[in-house]
Amino acid sequence: MRAAVVDDDRADAALVRIELEDAGWEVDVYLSGAALVDAVRRGLCPDVAVVDLVMPPPDGPTTIRLLRDAAASLPVVALTGMVRDSARVMLGDLGVALLRKPLTAQALVAALEAL
Repeated sequence: MRAAVVDDDRADAALVRIELEDAGWEVDVYLSGAALVDAVRRGLCPDVAVVDLVMPPPDGPTTIRLLRDAAASLPVVALTGMVRDSARVMLGDLGVALLRKPLTAQALVAALEAL
């Protein structure tokens, strides 16, 4: 299975990459939502995307909307340290699983496998 991880924080992205690779996943890391969306539009579609919600534009929610336009069936897990109720509703409407930071490797892998 291949996962795409998008996070503007290199250290956080590397941590997620290591945890997923240790669980047997192939991982591509993108440091911006725009880079991931561009890759998906070019046909490089992963099995699942892991998207940090708090990033410079395009932020996580915008990235997720753009991914839905490019690949509607792509499963997405959103990562965040805090969530407003309005964000929960929006993510639920987009069919996105939400995990709060800090997260355990087991929780992330379980969420990805569930998708």
